[in-house]
Amino acid sequence: MKEKGYHTSPDMVQELMGEMGLTSARQGAKNTYNKEQRKFTNHVNQQFNVTCPDEVWGSDVTYFRFHEKKFYICAVIDLFARRVIAYRIGKSNSTQLVKSTFRTAYENRCPTQPLIFHTDRGTNYRAAAFCSYLKSLGVTQSFSKAYTPYDNSVMESFFSI
Repeated sequence: MKEKGYHTSPDMVQELMGEMGLTSARQGAKNTYNKEQRKFTNHVNQQFNVTCPDEVWGSDVTYFRFHEKKFYICAVIDLFARRVIAYRIGKSNSTQLVKSTFRTAYENRCPTQPLIFHTDRGTNYRAAAFCSYLKSLGVTQSFSKAYTPYDNSVMESFFSI
């Protein structure tokens, strides 16, 4: 890749090899990517057209300034109608902000079928408290691939507007 002018790092090569199912031929090479891959599964794979409400929800957090103060907004969107079903604003980017936003959406919508909740790999969404909360509700968590904003493009475009 370097010979063709691509900038690389060992982490990037390891990630690309993992995505392609390649392993190192070197004896004793550590294969830590498979653990990461299992933990952060992408169930959506940029297939954002869903067939019914409450099948796949997406979420993200961003910040904005108001009167020279920084605030964070977390939004949850149902990918079927591309409508915001819950949002919350907080003074800090915390797991509590993400969890309370999801709780509001879940309590208002009361999904009756299996639900996929798709996000980026932000620490709020990977927090043990949040992951166990989703698991207790039977919600399948889906994560974008690292360094791939297109995997969560519905939320990225929502916030850009």
